[in-house]
Amino acid sequence: GQHDIGVSQTKTYTFVFSNEGTANMSITSIVVAGSAFSRAGGTLSTGGLNGGQSGTVGVESAPTAVGGTSGTLTVGYTVRGQAQTPLVLNLNAEGISTQVSINNTAVNFGVYDVDLPAKEEIVIITNAGGAALDITALDIDNNSGAFSIVSPTAPFPDVGGSGGTLPITIAYDPNVEN
Repeated sequence: GQHDIGVSQTKTYTFVFSNEGTANMSITSIVVAGSAFSRAGGTLSTGGLNGGQSGTVGVESAPTAVGGTSGTLTVGYTVRGQAQTPLVLNLNAEGISTQVSINNTAVNFGVYDVDLPAKEEIVIITNAGGAALDITALDIDNNSGAFSIVSPTAPFPDVGGSGGTLPITIAYDPNVEN
């Protein structure tokens, strides 16, 4: 899966291993390999796994760089004391980066005639990263109540990566009472 490396995002996946036969097996090793992967709990451990039983292995993925990375989950086992070909599950993850900027962090509405309609200014959010930016809320720290977000309204569109933009229209109306 994809992980935003800028926010130290991790994801945990659970894999189920089942002994669908009638013979008991012995789990001899559980190894997670790859720099972006680690074991994250689960019920499967070394030791016996009787016929018809199953166990889980949790694997956490946390890429630290942009781009693809891979690893493996390997479960070694024996049946009736004989080593079997290990079960190998290939793991893949992709590190992505959202690089968000805003074109103006201080909007100056200037001198305003209170007899006029609300004055509007546009601020633009730009995403220079490689992945879409999912905006879940827009808010203004606004003690007077005179400022408001005119557009966009929820639900907000995703801001595509590699130069995607989202214009935000902010209104100033000092006639609005808080």
